[in-house]
Amino acid sequence: MLRGFCNRVAFDYSLGKPRQIVIAGEMDAPETKDLLNEVHRHFLPKTVLLLADGAEGQQYLGAKNEAIRAMSIVSGKPAAYVCENFTCKAPVTDPKLLAELISK
Repeated sequence: MLRGFCNRVAFDYSLGKPRQIVIAGEMDAPETKDLLNEVHRHFLPKTVLLLADGAEGQQYLGAKNEAIRAMSIVSGKPAAYVCENFTCKAPVTDPKLLAELISK
């Protein structure tokens, strides 16, 4: 049963327009966790989630993708970037605003 579900999700992902959500902030910061928890509250099968914490992973990806390299905290707060079709919306720092972006 689970295999069939996973196949359908993968098939749907391949046909649709994937979305990327990048959370920029330190992994252990409460505000970062709030943004991550908001993303996890939603069923988002066409979404890739990335934590941009300035560590090795972001540096590696940033060397290949300028947009990821530039994603960082905003006004001292962790920020969420929601991107589709190679375009990112303005970053948000409030989980409620992130929920609105996710729901659209």
